[in-house]
Amino acid sequence: MMQLSSRSRFVWIGVWVIALTCTGIQTAQGQAAKERKATVSLVANVAEIAAGKPFDVAIRFQMKEGWHVYWKNPGDSGMPPHVTWKLPAGFSASELRFPFPRPHSEGGGVITNTIEGDAYFLATLMPSATLESGSKISIAADVSYLICK
Repeated sequence: MMQLSSRSRFVWIGVWVIALTCTGIQTAQGQAAKERKATVSLVANVAEIAAGKPFDVAIRFQMKEGWHVYWKNPGDSGMPPHVTWKLPAGFSASELRFPFPRPHSEGGGVITNTIEGDAYFLATLMPSATLESGSKISIAADVSYLICK
């Protein structure tokens, strides 16, 4: 989890991940680190938040070499990452913004739009305009994605 503060406000950000690989379903929390095809984390662009002032949060994918996830328009097959935010009352989140993809072809005319390596998927979070000083809040994200090699 990551901690952000805003004038003695603390924000806890967590990420829960369900990964669908081309060979089956696995949860990142249940997999040994060496077996993971990707590490997924949340990163904020601020150290403090303020009531009513938007800030960006990235869902960071660190994928092993040769593995990829899919763009918002995956092409002929695939499934893009999907996030379900768990935000405090009065907070909102923008749609996920995707990095630029690369076309990928396995032959047979099937072309997909993929993202590899170290990739950041951005969302803008808007805190409540009435966020009280000293309040403790929690921000979490359920992230599901298809990862293939």
